[in-house]
Amino acid sequence: MFTQLEALLKNCTNVTVILASNKDNTLSVTVLPKSKDTGDNAAALSTPLSLTATAAELDAEFVNVLGGYVNKHQSLAEQLENTNAILEAAKTESQKKATTAISKAAKPTEKAKPAKAESSDDLEDTEDESGGDENATGGDATSATDSSKTEVAPAQAGDDLWS
Repeated sequence: MFTQLEALLKNCTNVTVILASNKDNTLSVTVLPKSKDTGDNAAALSTPLSLTATAAELDAEFVNVLGGYVNKHQSLAEQLENTNAILEAAKTESQKKATTAISKAAKPTEKAKPAKAESSDDLEDTEDESGGDENATGGDATSATDSSKTEVAPAQAGDDLWS
């Protein structure tokens, strides 16, 4: 029995064993481990083992039941340790990726530089050279203005818009 309790103490600061006598000639045994961890891990690793049986039944089976409880407890502690190690590694990797992304974003690149905007003088020169002026094409300035004032009625239901 003490071999199993010693194994339980590897993941606990202490183990309390409570033994009580019941009115129906049975005994209640409660094993209360106090976890070394804190928070959610402590709750999982501090689950007590409570048994109620006759003295003869406890003599015959308590050591086996306690051994199974200790194995489950150790397995749970190992799982928690592995999970914490995986989470810590993922956190470290995420921080490295974020640092790399920030350092890449801070470096200026050729693509990020704004293009030089043309001045309005350059645009006017281009129009004059290409003959973009209405008077140069022989068109009437008033006819261009009149055509821009033409009003179009909104389409009605049933109108064929594509013909």
